This record gives sequence, structure tokens and C-alpha cells, in this order.
Amino acid sequence: MKQHPLLQICNLNEFFQKEADKRNPDYPKFDEIIFEKLTEPNFLSSTEALEIKSLTDEYQKNIKPLSKGILKKEYERLIIDLSWKSSQMEGNTYSLLETEALLTRQEMAGEHSFIETQMILNHKEAFRFIFHYRQNFKQLTVRDIEDLHRTLVHSLDVQYGIRTHSVGIVGTKYKPLKSQYYIQKALQTLVEKLNNIQAPMIKAIFAISVLSYIQPFEDGNKRTSRLLGNAILLSNNYCPLSYRTMGSTQPIKACVHCSSEG
Repeated sequence: MKQHPLLQICNLNEFFQKEADKRNPDYPKFDEIIFEKLTEPNFLSSTEALEIKSLTDEYQKNIKPLSKGILKKEYERLIIDLSWKSSQMEGNTYSLLETEALLTRQEMAGEHSFIETQMILNHKEAFRFIFHYRQNFKQLTVRDIEDLHRTLVHSLDVQYGIRTHSVGIVGTKYKPLKSQYYIQKALQTLVEKLNNIQAPMIKAIFAISVLSYIQPFEDGNKRTSRLLGNAILLSNNYCPLSYRTMGSTQPIKACVHCSSEG
């Protein structure tokens, strides 16, 4: 079976051995061809699809008998893991234990900046937001994504809403869209495509990767994409992702590679 274009195997270590200026990207600028690739057929192999179904069935079976109190504690543990790892991917130096102390006992680690502390707290609020409004994420709107972004960058001196100026991505020649009008248009197309996808896991993967590719906001794009993926999973009673065991640079490298190679 032919592999879906977005799942082609790449060697990230080999790719990043080349200096950014010596890479020749297939798509140096945003290309709407990405939306033609947002289709479900042949995205996952039959083995992968069965494995995801098995894991999802197991997750749903495990949480079904849990009381609201125990389930709340499990989600609180997930919030700690996710807030720590997602923030670490952005260069935040809070440790896992410091993150736990901040989120459970409001103990701020003195050696960390206000921005690092606020970033952690924003992740907690963002997860609460998507959990409380999880049914909204079954059929997405651009406003849902903007609200999620606003929660994640609260008090971080980041402009809310669709950016009004160009941005660059460290480590790649790829240039995201500049015009606010075309960014808005790309976001709307993404939402429409996502709402036509039935499989929650595939929908989440597309949301994470393509939102990062569009880069619609001044800052906080990758954080928003990670939480959006979890919002989609939660809305369909799928297990959310904490990213805890993932290397801090791997998701960023993957995004840079996808941006460069299309």
C-alpha cells in the first residue's frame, strides 16, 4: 500500500547535519497543495489502524469504572506532564518536580522568570479549557483555535489573533504566509478539511502538523497545535497525549523538516 505523503520516513539526523542555508526545500513558501494531502485513505496501514483501535478500546475500558474523583486526579497528573514537556520544548527550564509544585501547591521556583512560570500556568488553563469545552472540538471553528491560542499566551506579551506581520522559523528557509487575509483563509480551509475527517487520531495528527505549517500566530503556534490535537482526541473519548517520553527537540525538528520538504 502506498504511504501517505505526510508519513514518508525521513532521517532527521541526516537532514540536520546540513546547514540551513545549504538545504534546498521542495516548498520554500506556503503551498496550498498541503490541503490536497489531508485525506484519510491509506494514511495508516491496517496494522497501525488496528493497534490504535486496540489501545483506544483499552483506554476507554480502563477509565469507564473510575470515579469522578480518581479520573480528576489522573487528568491532573496528565496536566503536569503535558505542561512540563510542552513548555520544555519551547526552552522552558522548569523541571518536572518544579512544575508539579507550581501547579498543585502554587510554589513558584525563584530562579525561573515570570515568562517561564506563566507559560506553565497557561498550559494548565488551556487543558482545562479544552476539557471543559471538549464537545466544541468535534466540529472546529477558527474561533476555537484562536481562543485556545489566547489562553496559551495569556500575559506573555504575545499578540492575540491572526498575526499581521511575517515570521520566520529558525533552522529552515521555509517562509510562512505573510498576509493576514491569506492566513485567515488557510486556517478556514484547514478547519473545513478537519471537520470532514472521521477518524479522531488522523484528525489530530493533521491538526498538529498543518497548524504548525501555517504558523498563524505571532508566537505559540506549536503549543497551540499540541493542545488542539489533544482537544480533538478528548472530544472523541480518545486518550490525550502528554509527550512526556518524547525528546524535547524531536517534535521541533520534525516540524522544521516538514516545513522544508513539504
